[in-house]
Amino acid sequence: MNEPIKISLEDAEAIEVGLRSANGKATNHVLTTVAQIIMWAERCEKKLESIQIPQDKREGAVFKVTAEKTGYRFGRKGTVVQIVRGPVDWFLISARREEMPRNGRQDSMKLTTEQDASHYKTLNAGLEQLLASSAKTEG
Repeated sequence: MNEPIKISLEDAEAIEVGLRSANGKATNHVLTTVAQIIMWAERCEKKLESIQIPQDKREGAVFKVTAEKTGYRFGRKGTVVQIVRGPVDWFLISARREEMPRNGRQDSMKLTTEQDASHYKTLNAGLEQLLASSAKTEG
């Protein structure tokens, strides 16, 4: 995949070509449809929302998503995609097959430095509030 592809129904063909290229002849543990990629983009957006990253600060967040996998005694290869949040939309930036861990999915999130700081500030404020309310009930 040379250029990022906007994750949308309008770009379904380009996304599915990229997925077919990554999957080759594989039929197990694969991501194959634009619907799967759209679903993951929506889940990733909700994740950013749940950790209270403001909508105008979400650009640059990168998620690594793996195909569903049931546990096997030995590792298996599966489809792995990386998607990045643009100013408004999500983009598919890579799709490939790679060895998956025996314990199943291995999805990850990488925030920008600014997003990390925002998330840390939110967590810290919540902790301070919790400690303050705890001190009131003890006092």
